[in-house]
Amino acid sequence: MPFGRDRIGPYGLVGFAAGVSHPNVNEMFPDPVTNDVRAMFFGGGIHVPLKERVSLFADGRMMIGAEAGELLAVAPIRAGVAWSF
Repeated sequence: MPFGRDRIGPYGLVGFAAGVSHPNVNEMFPDPVTNDVRAMFFGGGIHVPLKERVSLFADGRMMIGAEAGELLAVAPIRAGVAWSF
């Protein structure tokens, strides 16, 4: 942690991804294809210390992507306990 483990730490993220996908070939989809993939994502969260080595965290993210002319959006929200050792 840049400011120490004893402080509440909000955080954010933003980014862009690009790549190539090679979907599986099977009986239903016998022709191999290669697709360009693009995505952008953003989100934020908070990290709250409880004790010296235990803290809580929660964050939410949003990813919007495109592959082969199809759009996809995913928005996971997660929370948990972090133990540093």
